[in-house]
Amino acid sequence: MSNIIYHPITGKKVNINTLKPDDIRSPNRLYKPKEWQSFYNPNEDPVTTRLYGLEFEFNALKGRDDIDFSEIGKSFLKAMNHHGQHIHILEDHSVRNGIEVIFQPMSFNYIKDNIDFETFFTLTQKYDLKASHDTGFHIHVDFKPTLRERNLLLRLFSISYPLWLILSERKIIRLQNRYVSTEFFMMSDKIRSRHRKNLIKVLETGTSHVSFGDLNFDNYNIQNRYDAINFTNPKTTEFRLFGGTDDFKHFINVFNFVKQFINLIDEISETRVDDVFTLDTFVKRTQTEYLLKNTHKLLKKAEVLIRHNRLYYNNFYLLDTYWYESTFKHATLHDYIISKENYRDYRKMLKGLLGLTSLTQHQKHKIQEDINDFLLGSVYEVLYNNGKVIEVVPVIHSTFKTTHDEKTINDHYVVLRCINQDLLNAFF
Repeated sequence: MSNIIYHPITGKKVNINTLKPDDIRSPNRLYKPKEWQSFYNPNEDPVTTRLYGLEFEFNALKGRDDIDFSEIGKSFLKAMNHHGQHIHILEDHSVRNGIEVIFQPMSFNYIKDNIDFETFFTLTQKYDLKASHDTGFHIHVDFKPTLRERNLLLRLFSISYPLWLILSERKIIRLQNRYVSTEFFMMSDKIRSRHRKNLIKVLETGTSHVSFGDLNFDNYNIQNRYDAINFTNPKTTEFRLFGGTDDFKHFINVFNFVKQFINLIDEISETRVDDVFTLDTFVKRTQTEYLLKNTHKLLKKAEVLIRHNRLYYNNFYLLDTYWYESTFKHATLHDYIISKENYRDYRKMLKGLLGLTSLTQHQKHKIQEDINDFLLGSVYEVLYNNGKVIEVVPVIHSTFKTTHDEKTINDHYVVLRCINQDLLNAFF
């Protein structure tokens, strides 16, 4: 492949070997092009064709060698920018060893025909760029809704919120509400109640005909960029809920879902036929039956776990969630491991917290702090499992990777899997 690329900042053709480190991976976290370049296929009408801007956050894992961000950046630029100024790369200080790859606005068909995402994700694997729990994948759409369209978008989001949670792979409420908040929906009694009824019906019947038609979203805060749906950008609506992804197939599923979601909004806006008020109708119109099936499967799993007292709130402030014991065979991205010895001590601490009714609030808070501090140094996040070994990193500070085979995990560790508590509203 040629060394001639389009410069990520200036857009001029240059030899990649002449780039300075700050051009390859800009240290300016807030950098934005003065003018974004839009990419369409030749036969597409810019007036009617939607554009998508993709933002990928990764954590670069540390091994025995130092991380060479210039080498990483050059490889991505060489693969992505040989036909146009498609991407630029930033340092990302919101994650530990952060690298953020940002694509210029492109039509869906342009992306499909001109961007080799299989190579993109091959590079993420080559350079150990991982989608740890503190990373995100954000999608901008050139859609600035009217008040009516915004209410429509938020209603469709509320209806399909369980599907978004499944697809987002977000499981930690504290991280979710800090960076991609859905608190607006869960703090409204009416919306939360409807969400709960939605989940109960999916659990019972595999679908839901609960209507969201009477809900109104005029008071949604459009000034907060850290909401799951961000309306603060001057030309785009940003969908922020998705956790980071380093997997090609998962990326395709997420991107297609957002495209189907936007297509439905456009269709209703153009025809003025607004008749999508239930999850059942939404799924049929967006052809997302597989997501509904996965939601139903997870809810049934949670029901069994709760019945057998296997699913419990972890009292881990940094990573607050509900989790249960899993196995090496099923360990996957965003699961966690803890040594058996530490797990026994942790359960004793939980028993002390939950078993004593005479605790003062101060005593209870002290035990909760002890649990959180203990888990900070004991828990590791699973980032990869090939069936023979799993790769893990600490949950905070370091991204130093360690590898364990199946025997080591089975003999010395407990695998823990999480379920987002917003998916458990049917039970609690």
